Amino acid sequence: MIRLMTSLRRISRRTLLAVPVTFAFVAGCDEDLVTGGAASSESSSDTPSERPSTPTPTPTPTRAEGVYQFGETVTTTVRLSIGYVDLDVTVDKPKQFTPTDPSDATQNECIYFPLTVTNRSADVYTLSFMFSETYSGLDSDPKGHTSDGTKGDAIRDSDQGIVGIDGSPKIEPGKSYRCKVGFSVAQTRGITYELRTAGRAGDTLYFQE
Repeated sequence: MIRLMTSLRRISRRTLLAVPVTFAFVAGCDEDLVTGGAASSESSSDTPSERPSTPTPTPTPTRAEGVYQFGETVTTTVRLSIGYVDLDVTVDKPKQFTPTDPSDATQNECIYFPLTVTNRSADVYTLSFMFSETYSGLDSDPKGHTSDGTKGDAIRDSDQGIVGIDGSPKIEPGKSYRCKVGFSVAQTRGITYELRTAGRAGDTLYFQE
């Protein structure tokens, strides 16, 4: 009987000791669950709002192939009997002038284009097959549509040095040739300068504003 009572007391003590531990364990689990819930709430509050959409930039109009701006230097290759020759060509903005002899003006206005040709090859280049024309009144890409404008008439004024490509000048390697190419035109709006670098055998370049 004494042994039975002693055993019951031991069991009772173990049970009582185990109860707080069990409660502490459960309380710990509850704390973790609450903390987890709070973290979840915090996470949702940190969700970034939608960023305002960036406006799409308006594309810059591009020029057609073979059409360049006045003042732009263009490298072109000319095929000759001696081989290929690389040239840098620059046509500056047209400038108005009053011809020394007013009767030389066949249309309303007179303009000239400063033209520069630089020889980038290793051989001497003879500038003898380069031809140019100009058109006025063109408002869009002139390539293939020069008939929509009014063709200008070539004009020379030696007193003002406006003589175009005079004769057949030779350009040494690395050197440049400069001249003024004059035209009498119907108007100064919508001017386009057309340059054939080697007649029909070379490129045709168009220059405009």
